[in-house]
Amino acid sequence: MFRNRLAVWVTLLVLVALAAIVFLQVNSDSLPVFSTDGDASIIGSVSYVEKEALAPNALITIDLVDASGGDPLPVIGERSFKAAGKVVPFPFQVKYASSAIDPGHTYLMRATVTLDGEVIFATDRKYPVITGGNPSTADLVLKKVASAGQ
Repeated sequence: MFRNRLAVWVTLLVLVALAAIVFLQVNSDSLPVFSTDGDASIIGSVSYVEKEALAPNALITIDLVDASGGDPLPVIGERSFKAAGKVVPFPFQVKYASSAIDPGHTYLMRATVTLDGEVIFATDRKYPVITGGNPSTADLVLKKVASAGQ
């Protein structure tokens, strides 16, 4: 009796795992694809306060930048994905090469949401990471950007 129940549970777990794999393969365009470049990463989330849904084709872009560099700030790592009908917060992982990090430099996370090439949300404050005792996590809160016509 115990072996039969165990066999049923194992079979169910295997079927659920296979269904999850198939789901992820079929819906991979709507999920954030995590970068495979680099041996270190920043994890976190992107959100905004406004109570509005993003269009499915809105593009979320998260950058790790060297704030000690020139203008424009050098991008050390980046991750982009479509909103695909999901709601905030959007989890992310930005990978980067640890060899690219200078302990004497300051590194920041920034993010934007664009729709049809226009920035509609952006970070408006600094989110320091990695060096200077800062974490390798960042929960980014974006602000709505006024359009040029307003």
